[in-house]
Amino acid sequence: MRFNNHELWRASSNLWAASTMSLMVQWSGVLIAGALVSSSEVAYLTAAQRTAMLTSFVLMVVNMVVAPRYTLLWKENKITEIQRLAKWSTHGMVVLVLPIIALMLVFPDLIMGLFGDEFVVAGNLLAIMAVGQFINVATGSVGFLLNMSGHERDFRRVTMFAGPLTIILSYFFIVQWGVTGAAIATAVGLSLQNIGALFMVRKRLGFWPIG
Repeated sequence: MRFNNHELWRASSNLWAASTMSLMVQWSGVLIAGALVSSSEVAYLTAAQRTAMLTSFVLMVVNMVVAPRYTLLWKENKITEIQRLAKWSTHGMVVLVLPIIALMLVFPDLIMGLFGDEFVVAGNLLAIMAVGQFINVATGSVGFLLNMSGHERDFRRVTMFAGPLTIILSYFFIVQWGVTGAAIATAVGLSLQNIGALFMVRKRLGFWPIG
């Protein structure tokens, strides 16, 4: 299949915008917290976020494996096989991640205490962000499903909603609840981004990559 410069520019610009908005979802809470709360609280928030993001390592590894398959199957118009692969990979990720998430929810203080006794107070931040990361994994490789099937614009639209919303929520939640508000805003933004992409997969590809 041949692409002209216009198609390449359109796809790359959509992916660039989507990547930028995704970074806003992940880091706007920390950046805004840096301007509004103490440096020690920002340290707690950053440590909790990095720890919760360990769960997304499974998603990253699976994406590296399945993304090329999605492209090949889409080119061959094998939607049923794409659906089968998407559901299989999502189920596998949930099975792998669920025990880790359970530990983060049941023993968040103990886990954060590994960074030092003063980090025990950040246990609630870890629990909140772990929920957001679980939704990130449990919805499957929705971003790659859209991008690898030529629906970069749809993924961009989803992130263009989630990114600015996370920034707005981060500011107001931090003013109201401090770093706890930053954790909530990040979890909400990440969840909405993935749920929005999930519905877009259903709309464009005709199936749910979960269940």
